[in-house]
Amino acid sequence: MTTETTTAFWLSASGQLRVNGASNFQLQRTSARSPVSLVSRSTRRAEAAELRDVRRHGDMASTQESSKAFAAFAKDVQCTPVTTLRGGEAIDDYREPEPFDPLADAVSDAYLEAHSWGVIYLDPQSWRHYLPYLIDYAYRHIQHGSLVVDALIGSLRPPDRDPPRLRSLTPEQEAVVVELLDVLAFTDDSAHQDLAQQALQEWWAPGALYRRGYDA
Repeated sequence: MTTETTTAFWLSASGQLRVNGASNFQLQRTSARSPVSLVSRSTRRAEAAELRDVRRHGDMASTQESSKAFAAFAKDVQCTPVTTLRGGEAIDDYREPEPFDPLADAVSDAYLEAHSWGVIYLDPQSWRHYLPYLIDYAYRHIQHGSLVVDALIGSLRPPDRDPPRLRSLTPEQEAVVVELLDVLAFTDDSAHQDLAQQALQEWWAPGALYRRGYDA
């Protein structure tokens, strides 16, 4: 079988790929049955480890990557979510969701852990509102299995919705998501490698099978 190896690096503002030494990865495109395979994993793991420059401040941990996430989603964070994670959990339990409450819906680790699966029911704007909080949580809990991180990665997998969530992201926001999945997928002590690699293969890696029709 003839294979074509493509080295991909990063998404530019125009949606094209550009070199970014902090997050480069290789994809091996094979047959239609196996469209995307990730290679050079030892290199990827080394690069992913460099991304995890964690600096702790009190009870919260901040990272350069988390700061990027909040900057990229700043406008969405400032908007009141139409549906909250707490409301999404209510919908899942066949209850009427309560409106946003600034106290009851203050985002903390405990809030995310109590209502993480509410992400399934979020509209695009509400989903983008919570993404940087979920991304920050994922960076800080990379070594531990977590329903919060599982729910986050699940929300980043196709199929996309109507109205779209995955395709509602700006190039800057997409870059933040790819960087997170990169770290989760290729850091040796990550507890989320398999699921993150699956999300990359399905949607976020260049040439991913389920995104081809949308990008054509």
